[in-house]
Amino acid sequence: MLFFKPKDSKFGDFSLIMREDKLYTIYIQRIKGQKNNSYGLAVTNDYVNWKCLGKIMSSKNCLWANDIIEKNNEYLMFYSEVDDVKEDDHYLQRVSLATSTDLKKWNPQQTIIQNTQTEPFYYPNSIHKFCWRDPHIFQKDEVYYCTLAAKDISKPYEKSGCVALLKSSDLLNWETLPPLFSPGNYWEIETPNLYTIFDKQIIIFGSYRNGMSMQYAIGKTIDDLHEPEFNTITPSLCYAGKIIKVKDEYLFYHWIKHRKKGDTIRYLAPPKLVELQNNLLLLKKYPLIDGETISFTGEYEIDGTTIRRTKAGILVSEYGSSYVGNIKPRELRTIPIDGTTLELVKENNIIEIYLDNYFIYAKIQ
Repeated sequence: MLFFKPKDSKFGDFSLIMREDKLYTIYIQRIKGQKNNSYGLAVTNDYVNWKCLGKIMSSKNCLWANDIIEKNNEYLMFYSEVDDVKEDDHYLQRVSLATSTDLKKWNPQQTIIQNTQTEPFYYPNSIHKFCWRDPHIFQKDEVYYCTLAAKDISKPYEKSGCVALLKSSDLLNWETLPPLFSPGNYWEIETPNLYTIFDKQIIIFGSYRNGMSMQYAIGKTIDDLHEPEFNTITPSLCYAGKIIKVKDEYLFYHWIKHRKKGDTIRYLAPPKLVELQNNLLLLKKYPLIDGETISFTGEYEIDGTTIRRTKAGILVSEYGSSYVGNIKPRELRTIPIDGTTLELVKENNIIEIYLDNYFIYAKIQ
């Protein structure tokens, strides 16, 4: 199956890690009848087809996005815990730590980043729609750093979405630093992940722009991260993206969600190859995936969505009411590429569209 979803649960935000030439994902799963989220585990040998290995961890609180690193032959999982509160306020978001030797059995250790560690740079946990979650761990010069989705207290609240930065020498005690990235353009920045790719620093993150899509910022160092003009890299409802290096290639994974409001069916989509042209990040079709090819003469329409060539590149527009708006038509994104052949990758009721191998659109029909 190109699109992975466990049979008896819903697929959510995920992390990726290589172990013995196999790729594993630990993902949020919500099982019918279960009050809170838990984590599930799946594995792939070819990076496309996943095998579900079942539930691996639960908590009295909701489990949200996590990140995994390996240290001294042990796996460390840093995960978001959120108290189940009413009206989606989520006042009590924090990061906890669990350890494992095999990725299957996990031992929760302690909460390491509290929801009170926001001062003096971030809005406190008393605000409506508090944000202090989605950890990502990286190391530089013998120091560990953690990025979090947060809100910059120096910006107007409605545009305060930022990437918080903390540092630690032991992965247990963390010092709060000023934001790593705070453009002042977003209500919220989610699932931020920082990567060193092709000698560049790239941070990819999710936002509600175009109805939940992935953006990125790029720089030579983490001190000069900026958003290029065409920085939306996925269609709407293709979210929570992650990049992982496999051999000499960088693979991008994301989940795709049904477009009807209130329908939380999500699938893990097949990987895309990451390509960087100057500062332009593009996603290309993975070689093991084949679809139906058709000639592209400049415009193509499918299910109310129009893919059209313009001077700036490929413009994707959508008509009709959907989960992400009801403007007719609504321009979703422009991709500064050109091509002559569309390839439609279909499985059941899901479709992905590529133009000369470049990923431009996806939808659960």
